[in-house]
Order: sequence, then structure tokens, then C-alpha cells
Amino acid sequence: MKSRDSDLKLASQLTENGQVDEAYLIANRYLKNNPNEPDFLTILVHIMLQTDKPVIAYSIARRVTQILPKAPGGWLNLGRAAADLWMAREAVRYYKKSLALCDKPEQKKLTLVNMCAVLIDTGRFEEGEIYAQKVLDMDPENIKATANIGFCQLAQRNWKEGWKNYHASLGIDWRPKTQYFDEPEWDGKKTGKVILYAEQGLGDVIGFASMVPDACKKAEIVLEVDPKVEGLMRRSFPDVSVYGTRFMSDKLPWKLEDTKVDASLPMGQLGEFFRLKDEDFPGTAYLKADPDRVLMWKSLFKAKKKPVIGIGWRGGI
Repeated sequence: MKSRDSDLKLASQLTENGQVDEAYLIANRYLKNNPNEPDFLTILVHIMLQTDKPVIAYSIARRVTQILPKAPGGWLNLGRAAADLWMAREAVRYYKKSLALCDKPEQKKLTLVNMCAVLIDTGRFEEGEIYAQKVLDMDPENIKATANIGFCQLAQRNWKEGWKNYHASLGIDWRPKTQYFDEPEWDGKKTGKVILYAEQGLGDVIGFASMVPDACKKAEIVLEVDPKVEGLMRRSFPDVSVYGTRFMSDKLPWKLEDTKVDASLPMGQLGEFFRLKDEDFPGTAYLKADPDRVLMWKSLFKAKKKPVIGIGWRGGI
């Protein structure tokens, strides 16, 4: 029993630290002789979720709920796996089961946060805000709940509070914070040189770029983006210094030039200063296509002598 407990503790620690291969070896070794041991099966669920294998996580998590139907953690994990598979209705159902069984505040907060995330993914923002607020009532400093309530508020056009709470997501895994020198985070006020950096996907960068002209009225802007959109940003904002050096932190031109920077800010946080009411969204074109490629494609389409069909898409919901 002592060996079993020490193995479980070690496997849990390794999983939390992201050392999933080592954790898997320990769990797998134990499960070879005890295939229905729920604690080690749960370790496998966490490993599968961390390594983007939700199908396997879902199957194992379901087995855990069969073994321990009154354990809230099993339903929470099954909900997480279902959510990763975009089985939103199932995820909500499993989270509700977990909440009904849960008596530990930390586990309850985690379940509520996950419930809110699923509701956000399915566009149920008013309902999601209720669940996020429940977490904040228990833990006012909870970062994930604050970020989630920010998403819900922004979706409902509560701009001022939404941007402020959205700020809480800065620094977590999908929205890393960057500091180039010892510069402070920009407060949106008139200043010298400011680096605006991409911190999310290409679509987010393109969307947030609509606020670059607003920022240019307050500071000299340096823009760091993915190399895939460097040319687009250069054409669209000729007065801005644009570098396609994202993910190349050791080769930043402004570092080589030893340029003084007064502040920096992720592009997605510009809304906190420049999009505080509906009227702040101009709805005007701000991107400029490559004229040579426009000419090339126009000529090519004209030569085809048949209708040209464009397909538009968007991310998320």
C-alpha cells in the first residue's frame, strides 16, 4: 500500500509538471495488474487531456465514473474530455453531475470555471456569466473566472468591464505576456515608443489590428507579428515599424539596434483604451491587399470566363 501511494503521488506530481511520459510509465505499470484502479486511471485521463488525446481521455474518464459514480472528480474529467470533443451538451450534463456531488470548494470552483468555458464556446454568454460570478463570489481573485466573465461581458457589449476583466487572461498559456526590456505595460496614454505584440492566432491579430491607427495617435508604434502577416501589416500601416519576428525573441531587430522602448502591450488589450462603446468601432476598411497580387488574380479569374466563388469563415462560434 505504501508503494502504491508513493507511486500515485509521484505520478500526480509528474503530470502536474508536464512530465507526462514519466507519469504514464508509472500509471501503466500499476494498471497492468490493477486495470480498474480509479486513481491511476484518472492519472491517464489527465495525461491524455494534456497531450491532446480527448478521445482516449473520454473513454477512460467514462470508465472511472462507472467505477466511482458518486465521485465528483470523475464527472468533472468526463466533462472536460467531452468539451474537448465539442460535445457541449454532454459536457454541461457531466459538470452538473459533478457540482451536485461536490463538497470541496476548490473542486467546485474548477467545475464552475469549466462549465463557464463550455457555455462561452456555445454562445450562451448570459448563462456563462452567472457561473463565472459564482466562482468570483467564492474567490474574487480567481484569474480564470475573471477572464471568463470578461469574455461574457465583451460578447454582450459591456465593453468597459469586459476589457478590464479580459485583461486577467494576460499571462496564461494561450495568451503569454511579453516584456522586451524593463518597460512597463502601456496604459494607453500619450507617450514615446510602444511595442504592440501579437499574443494569439492570426485571425486575432488581423482583428485587433483595426485598433493600430488609434494607438498611433498616442505613441510611436512598433508592431511585432507572425511573419505570415508581416507584409499585410506593413502595407496597411506604412507609418508603423513592423517586424515579423514573433517566436524569434533572440533575433529582434530593435534589440540589435538597442532602441529605447517606453512601454509594450499585447494587441488584444488595445480595446481597453480604444473600444469602450459601440460608437468606437468605426467599421471601416483598414487592411490593404498587395496590388500586384490583386492584378494577378483579377487577370486569372477573368481568363477563366466563369463565376468566381469565395468562401468566408470565422473561428470559435
